[in-house]
Amino acid sequence: MVELEPPTGSGADASTPAKTCEACHQGSVLPGTPKGVMSEHELGGLKYYLAKGEGEERNKVIVIAMDIFGFSIPNAKLIADQLAKDTGRDVYVPDYYKGDPAPASKLSLSSSPQAQLPLLTRAKNLGATVYTFVRHVGVVWAYRNRAGVLVPRAKEFCEALKKEKGIERIGAVGYCMGGTVVCLLGGMPDQVIDVCIIAHPGPLKVDDFRRLALPTALIVAQEDFAFDSIKAEVVPLVEGMKERTDVRRYEGTVHGFASRADWTDPDTKAAFEQALQQTGNFLKANL
Repeated sequence: MVELEPPTGSGADASTPAKTCEACHQGSVLPGTPKGVMSEHELGGLKYYLAKGEGEERNKVIVIAMDIFGFSIPNAKLIADQLAKDTGRDVYVPDYYKGDPAPASKLSLSSSPQAQLPLLTRAKNLGATVYTFVRHVGVVWAYRNRAGVLVPRAKEFCEALKKEKGIERIGAVGYCMGGTVVCLLGGMPDQVIDVCIIAHPGPLKVDDFRRLALPTALIVAQEDFAFDSIKAEVVPLVEGMKERTDVRRYEGTVHGFASRADWTDPDTKAAFEQALQQTGNFLKANL
């Protein structure tokens, strides 16, 4: 059960540059105060947030791959705190943006599917989002933080966990751009993660999912600008994997709901909580 504080108000290919989608820059700041700690030293070249679990097995941990807003908002830390409590595992959140997240102050709220809205309304929303991205984030930022940069950083961090801290198994959870990172990590021949959970990922190819050979959970939004073009192929592909899988589609949701849900919307809040519960249960069963 999610126990974040109640709101008090409104709230690819690894070798190519990361594409961006309108929905990637939408969402809300979750309520609550992080209870973990930021590292004083780097691990695998990265600073990180650590939420300590109370379980007895210390050789199995969870790593969260953040969306583009990184530590500019507390969401990833709050999710880490909850997963640590629910699973008993230590949860690491590496700053693979190296202090260069997209500016969260420019978030454009969107908590429900847009497809049924009037054309002019959709055009207005899209125009505002595109303008916000070009004006405040930009293609230069996207190139600096493309998958070809983030995946090697995340890989080095996971390798350092196993080499320097004696970790034997890693469950990786990725949201949005982090979902892209986790999927690409999971498909590497020299796997450094042992379980992967991919929530409404950024741009990927069907072949990226074909390379997965580890327990995999997939959190799917009803409407997802980044994933809809391959969803019809990927969902049955993941469901048919030999390894354990858990694929769930959440009605009434859009890209980003599992990491930055608008808690003023009861349905979106409920979907967020259910997705987080799915994540915790899958990790407990497979890590």
